[in-house]
Amino acid sequence: MECETEPTTTQVLEWYEQRSPHTKVYDRYLLKQLVNSTIEDVSLRENVGYDAVVGALNRQVETKIDWEQVDDLNTVGIDEIAMSKGRKNYAAIITALQKDGKVRILAVLPDRKKRQ
Repeated sequence: MECETEPTTTQVLEWYEQRSPHTKVYDRYLLKQLVNSTIEDVSLRENVGYDAVVGALNRQVETKIDWEQVDDLNTVGIDEIAMSKGRKNYAAIITALQKDGKVRILAVLPDRKKRQ
């Protein structure tokens, strides 16, 4: 939209990420639904597309770690999630419990194979 007399702006909202089909709260909700479940199950249960759940996961999990924000590595957790039921397709999740009690995701690995 163009205005001849005034500059145009785009409003930035705290609760919404630009170009996302969902609010940040709904993305976090979908992420919590993945606990003890698969992406496929959450997609069916919430009546959203598989790619929408993957998109919510990608928006909530950082791809790089800012080690300045990690204040404690005394308690590290390793878990795996099934990407789809019955297909032996897993991802490994590495987390650390921080001093404030929050869990920080350190890595999402594409499989559970040992690295050298």
